[in-house]
Amino acid sequence: MKKYKSYHSSVKICYALGIQNHLLPDNFTSTIKPSTAHYWKNDNPHKYLGSEFSTSINNNIDDLQIIYDQKVEQLKK
Repeated sequence: MKKYKSYHSSVKICYALGIQNHLLPDNFTSTIKPSTAHYWKNDNPHKYLGSEFSTSINNNIDDLQIIYDQKVEQLKK
């Protein structure tokens, strides 16, 4: 019987936010099946507790990305 890999929720969140290429190393993301990544990006958020906040989060994603990019630049310096 094939055993499925389990991933930390932080990895799934990175994919859901579209920031996996910024935070996760290529040698790790290349090991994740495209079908798994697709599922994380397109999963129905309404089946999870707290889903009522997803619209607010999605509306503010661009702001979060700008803040994240600024923090990364500061850390690199």
